[in-house]
Amino acid sequence: MAEKRNRTGNLKGVFSTRWISILLIIVFIVACVFLMFIHETNFPKLSTSGAVAAIISAAISVLLTASVTSELIKSQTDTEEVKERNIRIFEKKITIYQNFLEKLHEIISKKKISEDDVNELLFQISYVSMHAKPEHVKEVFGKLKESISLLTGDIDDQDRKKRVYQKQLNANRENKEITVSDGYYNQLANSIFAVVKELRNDLYGRSDNLDSLGFDELMQKIDDAEERKGNLMLIGADESKVLIEELSNRLKEKIEAKLKPEDGWNIFFTKACNWDFRIQHDSWKSRNNVVGLFTEGICESEQFFFVIFNSDDFRNYYGLMRDIWGGKFSSKQWMLIVDEKYTNWKYSSDRLKNYTDPDLAEAMLDYMAGELIKHAEYISTLNIVYDIKEQIKNEVKPNCYQWIFQNHCLVHEYLDEDICADMDYIDNTWRVMLYCRSGNTRPLEDILPDTPFDGYRKVYYIGPLGDVKTPMEKTKELVKKIEEYISDHKR
Repeated sequence: MAEKRNRTGNLKGVFSTRWISILLIIVFIVACVFLMFIHETNFPKLSTSGAVAAIISAAISVLLTASVTSELIKSQTDTEEVKERNIRIFEKKITIYQNFLEKLHEIISKKKISEDDVNELLFQISYVSMHAKPEHVKEVFGKLKESISLLTGDIDDQDRKKRVYQKQLNANRENKEITVSDGYYNQLANSIFAVVKELRNDLYGRSDNLDSLGFDELMQKIDDAEERKGNLMLIGADESKVLIEELSNRLKEKIEAKLKPEDGWNIFFTKACNWDFRIQHDSWKSRNNVVGLFTEGICESEQFFFVIFNSDDFRNYYGLMRDIWGGKFSSKQWMLIVDEKYTNWKYSSDRLKNYTDPDLAEAMLDYMAGELIKHAEYISTLNIVYDIKEQIKNEVKPNCYQWIFQNHCLVHEYLDEDICADMDYIDNTWRVMLYCRSGNTRPLEDILPDTPFDGYRKVYYIGPLGDVKTPMEKTKELVKKIEEYISDHKR
């Protein structure tokens, strides 16, 4: 505060001095004109001495010197203040940009992004936005999304895989070594250094040829090494195709013992040198839901279990799968890598035994069948509940938050009124229930006066799993009763 008052006082002093100086200059000019054009006989007493003119000139000179000096000091002070301010801003920008890059490094090092990471990253971006120019912020944000998308797997990698495959074919025909121009590490490096470049441009106004430092070449070599990892394939394409077909047939037999074709299950695979094994149910075909096992990449042999559940709310359903089983997801599918000992089997003699040794192969197929059946049954239940959810939404149009808990419970939640209606299957039965999360029982008594309490809930319906229509109709009835109750109490 004292510093602020001193600065204000200085400015006022300088302001007053400036006007005094201007006034004195005007007086000086008038005096010169007066002395030049007025004859001394008109003012004999004044003109008798030239000292008067000398004194006036000296006084005005002193005042002019003081005025000029004051202006110079003022200009120098302003310049120093601007310089000091720019230094503080520059130092602050460096700190903020470094913290932002450190947070990005932390996320990439973990190879996953949590909700806390998202929140902190949003604030870091806001700090950057306070100081960086809008055009730099826009570029930083765009490249940041690209880095995160690579990390979370949201970028569709099929185009890259096709290009790699084509290059491999061309290289084989021409007996040349394959190179990869746009692998994961190369893409990640390009996106990160694009962020650094924009921050550097904002700080220094130039990039100093950051693009030509050789990072592309370095990341290219890493990607090439990854693509060629274990390039000594221990099993040829023809032999591999026969082996995978034999194992797929045995895997199909194991799964069909549980998921029978007469019950609407379809198990099929492509006859290729890598895994592409899929399960569908007749009720899924219209929405193209799929459970399966496939090999990532055309040149690799790393297997993934995957689930495709087509919905606008994919993040909720895939997020639940990740919470239960791990793995990762994109907008297209959820994926989980198989047990490590069954991956990259074409390049390891120990892992290859799991495919060629009868006993080890049997254990592997039991494991794969169990996982696929588990995922298929999960999606089967989710598909049934999801279809009921969509039908109720279209026919009743409930005025509430409608969602699915895990894969088996359809929830209609009236948040403002603290009332919930669940359609759930528990212990191989459908149950339709009414409850308040707070434990309040008064609304339940008014909505279902003739239904007894089961603890803090009222069970509106219990029935067998084979009958889906009845619990759905009971859920519709209960939703209408709830909304009638809410409407009556708002009058």
